Amino acid sequence: MGTVGKLSGHVVAWQRDRASVNNAAVSILILSYRGALDLHCLPHTLCHVGEHMPAPLALKLKQDLCKLNGLSLKSRKLWKEALQRAWKKVGNTRWWAAWELHAWVHEEFELFLLFTAMTDIPMTGEDDVGGALDGACITRIRTVVNTPATRILLQLQLGTLRRCCDLLIRTTYNLEGDGPLVLVAHGMIDRLDKMFDAGFDNMDFDGMADVINTYADDMHQADNASTVEQYRAAGVELAKAIVLPGKDYFNLTVMGKLADDIAVYKFCRLLNPLHARDHHVFSDVGVDTFRSGMKRYFGQLTAEQQAAAVVCFRSNYKALTRTTELPRLESDGKSDKESLKITLDRLLAFWQGSLITSSAVLDLKPLHLLVRMVLAIAPSSAASERVFSIYNALFSALQSTAYVDTVRTAVMLSFNRADDDAAAV
Repeated sequence: MGTVGKLSGHVVAWQRDRASVNNAAVSILILSYRGALDLHCLPHTLCHVGEHMPAPLALKLKQDLCKLNGLSLKSRKLWKEALQRAWKKVGNTRWWAAWELHAWVHEEFELFLLFTAMTDIPMTGEDDVGGALDGACITRIRTVVNTPATRILLQLQLGTLRRCCDLLIRTTYNLEGDGPLVLVAHGMIDRLDKMFDAGFDNMDFDGMADVINTYADDMHQADNASTVEQYRAAGVELAKAIVLPGKDYFNLTVMGKLADDIAVYKFCRLLNPLHARDHHVFSDVGVDTFRSGMKRYFGQLTAEQQAAAVVCFRSNYKALTRTTELPRLESDGKSDKESLKITLDRLLAFWQGSLITSSAVLDLKPLHLLVRMVLAIAPSSAASERVFSIYNALFSALQSTAYVDTVRTAVMLSFNRADDDAAAV
């Protein structure tokens, strides 16, 4: 939950996934914190988008590999030997973990075939991990990869997931990070929406043409019942059958059921000076949007505070977005995560005043309380889940009687240790 100190005891918003237990908790919170925003965890919803993309061969491959390598140390050793990469455990709670495996197997498919051909892979019996292997996992995998038609279809499914879901995965990762993500969340979702509208209908993704062409060439060589062009057209339809159900689910949930959440993030984007500078939000219509959004989502502010914020928005904030050094960031040589971190750091620096070099008369104080409320909102529950993980790592059942101050201090020290170490260096 996000809170603001100046509004004592006030909760600005909470984030939750779709677990039924959370519905009961929300019904209690609504009674205690009237006016707080009830938001859904965006990364959690995006994971469900991927789960609605049917790729049965790829899914079964993941299940068999997880069982085989999960139960057998020897199998994991052979996996590392063949693919030159250690086996990474794949969880069942996040779809992007399975996507990572699918993408890696597709990228190194020839090495993966070498692994499946190894005769030392355990088949039956009690392995050294203690799990019973029945031989069915590796048998099913070999049946698929040794049959031309299913091997080629598996490659198509893996390649489609890898190429078409790259932006979906990166957006999920980024929304689970730290910093003022609330200011850029709408831009991320808007980019995804455009991809689902255009890219999925036309299969216009980087590298997707190679996936389709490989499928067509391999099928023509293996079967030769149709022309390459006919196989290419069939490959496009097979790829669409995987991704279009995900598109429908995205439109139904993210852009449909979560429309109110998306509207909150759209309002918060107005306080992103990069967006405000480049999208002409200071027209009469833009100012009216700001005024109505503030009244709707942050009605805890008094009428005087809201009026002062509107005046500041259309005058000082407008001037500072045009005069403050906020250059468009270049992503060349930087990863997606690095570029996002730089952007978020600059947005924080803007509102902290360290980037503002204009006259002191152009201050943003009338907007500060609203900004603090906005920045208290997170588009995911990942931060709180990380705190729960720290609790589990620091405290056992034997420490159940620890003082609240002790628990709070220990968690704060652990959570901020990495930043402190970096600052010390």
